[in-house]
Amino acid sequence: MHLISNGQKAGFSLDELSKLLPSDLSDWKHDQLLNALRQKLADIELMEKKLADNKRQLNSILNDIEAKPGDMACADNAKRVISQMGMDKRRR
Repeated sequence: MHLISNGQKAGFSLDELSKLLPSDLSDWKHDQLLNALRQKLADIELMEKKLADNKRQLNSILNDIEAKPGDMACADNAKRVISQMGMDKRRR
């Protein structure tokens, strides 16, 4: 039970764990387990990179919005930020 809860905390689904963990520990597939752990680490690292990229993009947008000149209307600021993001191209 402890092994299952730790596996879930590490990001494995119950289905993944059932495929990795033998009912009899004498039938433990060492290499298969190591490969699965390495793959899970690679998956997590990819998610971390994507999250860092998303965070960086959101911070940039937030900074652009917060840099609104005090006398600028919100609608004009929105146009300014959208223009800076290169999203002001209209569909043709």
